[in-house]
Amino acid sequence: MGDKYRIAVASNDGINVNEHYGRARYFFIYDVIEDEYYSEVGKKELIPACNGGVHDNEHLKRSADYFSDCRYVIASRIGPGATTALGDIGVEGYEFTGDIDEAIDRLVRYKQVQALFN
Repeated sequence: MGDKYRIAVASNDGINVNEHYGRARYFFIYDVIEDEYYSEVGKKELIPACNGGVHDNEHLKRSADYFSDCRYVIASRIGPGATTALGDIGVEGYEFTGDIDEAIDRLVRYKQVQALFN
């Protein structure tokens, strides 16, 4: 990759990836530089797209627009509607749980390996 990009992480505590994309109110934003260094640069708050297990596709599309400045979104779960809405604006969604630092490291390593085959 060798550039700078942004990742949004669904979390209610800023420490762990512990929120479903559609239910998350908070997304912590990280800048990744040269696939080696990353730092938290902010937090986005939005109205969750899912309510009681039901979501509105238009709301999913509007919520995806909050991440147009990101290359990736990490959440504990991302349903097909959210994956499509994010993909439509060029953002890739990934499911990880656990520590945010570990999730970002796993995503970066995954993308590095994937780039070897492209």
